[in-house]
Amino acid sequence: MQIQNHALVLVAGTVLLTDPQISPSQRQAAIDSTLYAQLVANKRAGNRFTELATWDRAYRAVYAELGWLVTSQAHDEQSVPGVAGLAISPALQAWFGQAGIDGGQVLRSVFESLREHPDGLRQLQGFIRSDTADGHLAKLEIGLMEADMRLHLCSLSWQSTAAVEAAEPPSLSEIATLPAEVQLRCLSLLCDAQSFETKRSQLRMLMDKKQHEHAYVLELPTQNRRM
Repeated sequence: MQIQNHALVLVAGTVLLTDPQISPSQRQAAIDSTLYAQLVANKRAGNRFTELATWDRAYRAVYAELGWLVTSQAHDEQSVPGVAGLAISPALQAWFGQAGIDGGQVLRSVFESLREHPDGLRQLQGFIRSDTADGHLAKLEIGLMEADMRLHLCSLSWQSTAAVEAAEPPSLSEIATLPAEVQLRCLSLLCDAQSFETKRSQLRMLMDKKQHEHAYVLELPTQNRRM
């Protein structure tokens, strides 16, 4: 899949790429749904770092409540020397293939884009990482919204107990190079437009209110990307 001029939007802990062919209302539906699902999951299951599986279940349940239908999903766990050492299992390969996505290129493209936008990276890290005396945990989700109202989400969680000798906490890129236990959870959703429409206005008002209370959403400058 080639992605040119896709908009990159940070939505709390999700990096969302949206197809330039989708309408503004479709794009807003994806942003609002993604933010709402995270906020509700935090309320129902605590923060995303305490119980990963419990939080993920709560997060995905919210999409169904909003009218998003699951079309495919995949899950994998690996011990790796660094995120770059991830191997794509047959289950993940099948999911990526069905979605038409090159997972490795997507991940590299997102990290490159974030390195070019330090303000965006700084905001994102406030949502996706937890540093303790026992190690580092990061939980990043990458989403791709297509013109036919299909939303592909891939959550990458990595936990490392490796020590980093430095005066300052390691950067996200440095954490990604550490030996870690990694979980990937991938999900493809299709919006049931009729069901979602009954919730659209109220959801939009609520998410607008939340954005005024805290900076959850940040749009980054458009760049050409190839995946």
